[in-house]
Formats: sequence, structure tokens, C-alpha cells
Amino acid sequence: MKFSFNTNYSAEELDFLTKNNCEILSELKLSRVGFTEIPQRMIKYCGTYVAEISDEEGLSWAVLSKSRTGAYIFTSCYSDLPSMAEGL
Repeated sequence: MKFSFNTNYSAEELDFLTKNNCEILSELKLSRVGFTEIPQRMIKYCGTYVAEISDEEGLSWAVLSKSRTGAYIFTSCYSDLPSMAEGL
């Protein structure tokens, strides 16, 4: 499954991404997905893929991981990029 992402970020977010040498992804192809959320934006932070998803609490940043069955899932949700950096 191929996902295309929004690459628009606020000045504050761009500052964070630049300081942390993050890569902004415009698209990503995943073979097996085990999530129902639609990722809106995605970055690569220190080798970890992190997506902005919409969940019951609103928008959050979630780590893209692989489950034991080999499907990609979202784990470890964070409210904003600084919280995500602190949590990882």
C-alpha cells in the first residue's frame, strides 16, 4: 500500500525538524498494514518513522513499528514533536 503525505509544516515544526536532522517524507510504500488510521504527515526521526495520525484525542504523532506478525502498526502516541523526541 502506498501512502502520500502532506509536507506542509509550521515554522515551529520546521525549526524542530531542522535542529533534529529529521527527514520529511512525501510518500511511503508499506507491504502489510495492521492499522486503520490514515497517516497525514510522516517524518524520519533518528531512524524511526513517525506519523501524524488522527485518533480519539485528536491529532498525535505515533511511532510506526512492525508487529510480531509482520504487519506495520502505530505505537507510542505523543501529543507534539517535542514530547515525541523526549519519549524516544
